[in-house]
Amino acid sequence: MREPDMAFLLATNSASRGNEFWETADLVVEVVREDPASRRSDLETKPKEYDQAGITEYWIVEPQQQSIQVLTLKQSTYSLAGKYQSGHRLESVLLPGLEADIDAVWKAAAKELESGRWAE
Repeated sequence: MREPDMAFLLATNSASRGNEFWETADLVVEVVREDPASRRSDLETKPKEYDQAGITEYWIVEPQQQSIQVLTLKQSTYSLAGKYQSGHRLESVLLPGLEADIDAVWKAAAKELESGRWAE
C-alpha cells in the first residue's frame, strides 16, 4: 500500500474510496526527494506499483530539476505524456483543462518554503 504525496479520484470512481484509505486513485503525484533511495523508489518502484494498480496518471515532481513529468497508463504500462520545465505549461491528459504554469509552480513553492510552512 502506498500513500502518495497527492491523490485524486474521479467522482465516477468514488465507490473505491474507503473511510480511511482509498483502494485506488485516478491520478497520483509524488515529489522526488534528494536521497538516492527515495529517488529510486519514486522513479522506478512506484511507477511499477501504480501501473499494476491501474492508476491512470502519475506526476513525478522533481524540485531539484524544477521539472514535472506526466506519465499516462497505456496497455498496463506508463508512457511519458510530457516533461515540463521552465517556460512550459503542464497539461493533464486525464483531466482536460487542468493546466499549470511551471514557473508559477516553482515560484509558489519557493514562497511556501520561505514562509516556513513547508519543510524541504
